[in-house]
Amino acid sequence: MYPTYGSSQKAIHWAVFLLVIGLYGLTYAEDLFPRGDPNRDLVWWFHISFGLLLFALVIIRIGLRLVFGAPELPSEMTLLERWLAKVAHLLLYALLMAIPVLGILLTWFRGDALSVSACSRSRHPSCLIVRLRGSSRNCTSFAPISLSPGCMQ
Repeated sequence: MYPTYGSSQKAIHWAVFLLVIGLYGLTYAEDLFPRGDPNRDLVWWFHISFGLLLFALVIIRIGLRLVFGAPELPSEMTLLERWLAKVAHLLLYALLMAIPVLGILLTWFRGDALSVSACSRSRHPSCLIVRLRGSSRNCTSFAPISLSPGCMQ
């Protein structure tokens, strides 16, 4: 065990924190625009892209935790407090994994393209930059991740 978390673990911790807060805000930012507005699709593009980034960072964070471990809990804590702290940490990691997985599954089952640049539904001008690959089913993606059933052919 190390006496403190490493700098990479601390950086990922705060990046995950900021992404969770930002994604929460983006969930409600969609309602600022009426249906059919290109800005609404742009909000979803950010939400999906940052959600995939969050998923990747959480996987890296768990990997670093498995490799480097975590600092010892304070000796002043009772056995019950130590156990509760470990359970709370485990539940937090499970939640941080479950929410992006559910988002990925929801997007996939809805039939939408899922990629780092998920602009398949967007007509927003800024999405022209990332439209590098497409098909007749309007599936576009920038990254090799494309989970829309129509894009896999």
